[in-house]
Amino acid sequence: QVRERTAELERATTALAVQAREAVHRSSNLLSVVHTLALQSAKGSRSLAEFLDPFLGRVRALADATRSMGADGEARARLSAVAEAALAVPRATYGERIVWSGPPLEIGQTAAQQLSLALHELATNTHKYGLGASDGLRVTVTWSADGEDFVLLWREHGGAAAGPDAAAGQPTEGFGSTLLMSIVPATLQGKAERCFDAGGMTYRLVAPLAAIRDQPSAEGEADLASRIIEASFRNE
Repeated sequence: QVRERTAELERATTALAVQAREAVHRSSNLLSVVHTLALQSAKGSRSLAEFLDPFLGRVRALADATRSMGADGEARARLSAVAEAALAVPRATYGERIVWSGPPLEIGQTAAQQLSLALHELATNTHKYGLGASDGLRVTVTWSADGEDFVLLWREHGGAAAGPDAAAGQPTEGFGSTLLMSIVPATLQGKAERCFDAGGMTYRLVAPLAAIRDQPSAEGEADLASRIIEASFRNE
């Protein structure tokens, strides 16, 4: 009995040590992402308020994604919970003018962070230049997981194309645009496209379903988000 009890304690201790190492690694990775977001959000800011508003919004998006993680050590989240948290503020403001739907889907930590950031950027932009500027505009957010691909579609319709990144329908590259068009799709091993027309704006993100579902390894992909953010601006 003593040997059996000792073996059980050793297994429990080993499991706790593994979970502790994973927690430290995830925390380090998250802090690295926050640090880099702070640096990039500060670029071009002309005042403290101009820096703090977008930066704190992005930090809140990461925090919402982290809270969506399961408590079982698997570091997985339901995409519906991630979307609900990211879109809670515009939904409270605009009600049924913004809706979202999609099949039940469990996603990994990196996907939760990146999709939360993308939805936050899209929601911030539509608050300023979409829903907030046109009473007739509606936003529909959908996702699908057919075959080997995951698709997220953000569609603004019933209004006019607008926004600081939409001069003559051609987007320019601020940090928010870089997140949406480069960093998020690259981190998720996918691609993104965005188009403006007379009725509004459409953003489409396509990524391998395996990259959305899988949890990256501690040795490799867990810090991919921070490395891509840093690399995106290294040569500026």
